[in-house]
Amino acid sequence: MRTGKTDQEILDSIVTAAPFIQKAAKEEIAISICDHETWLLQLDHPNLVLGNKTGDPVSKEDPVIQSALNGKGEMGRPPFEVYGIHFFGKTTPIMNDGRVIGAIGMAYNIEVLMKMEKNVEKLNDITVSIQKLIEQIISQADQLQETNNELYQLSERSKENSEEVNHILELMNKISRQTNILGLNANIEAARAGDAGRGFSVVANEVRTISKETAASSDKINESITLIKGNLEQMIDSLSTIRGLTTEQTELVKNAAQTLDTLSTIIYQLHDYMKTLG
Repeated sequence: MRTGKTDQEILDSIVTAAPFIQKAAKEEIAISICDHETWLLQLDHPNLVLGNKTGDPVSKEDPVIQSALNGKGEMGRPPFEVYGIHFFGKTTPIMNDGRVIGAIGMAYNIEVLMKMEKNVEKLNDITVSIQKLIEQIISQADQLQETNNELYQLSERSKENSEEVNHILELMNKISRQTNILGLNANIEAARAGDAGRGFSVVANEVRTISKETAASSDKINESITLIKGNLEQMIDSLSTIRGLTTEQTELVKNAAQTLDTLSTIIYQLHDYMKTLG
């Protein structure tokens, strides 16, 4: 398309119109106009001051403006190192007779967006820390569950062992009763034998005494075993309750971990979305 104007006339007219464009814009924008080598205008905004000035050379390190100078409008964040400030830029090539004679760029203030990004990054760091903490809690909970299961099994075996001891005590009591009866019968037979059975009577009395002592000891052991069994049953009940609570707590923590994973994904998506906004 032929305009009938020289390159310089077109560039000058856009430079002249730039202040009006800036005032008409709803956003806080800075306007930059250049040819292929030099910035012809740098019109900053009070809240958005770029690091280049009118007359400065156009940076080859800014892909956003270079894209426009190559004939294709672009948008994005120019490198901070080029202008010393974070902003979002939109550029458009300036054409004359099908040739790119320069470019116009509009810089948008993204200070609020940058603060949001920093807060999102902090939130992500906090989320990562919590995730690591939850992983430790889950690991410890699994270890606690394993230890609790071992204690539960030991308690069950101890209870079974106490039952076996009871059987042995019952056998001892049975033997004691039979021994006592044998001693009593031996005393009767010794009495019938008179003087000849006197020595045997002494042995029979000793046998009966041992039988009674065995029975008394057996009763005491039985009382202790009964008490131990009661304590073991209480321990088993408590361990069973703890095991249930531990399982429940582990599930709750795992659910929290899944929720944090979802939150982390949302944070990453939000961060990427803000990048596309500015």
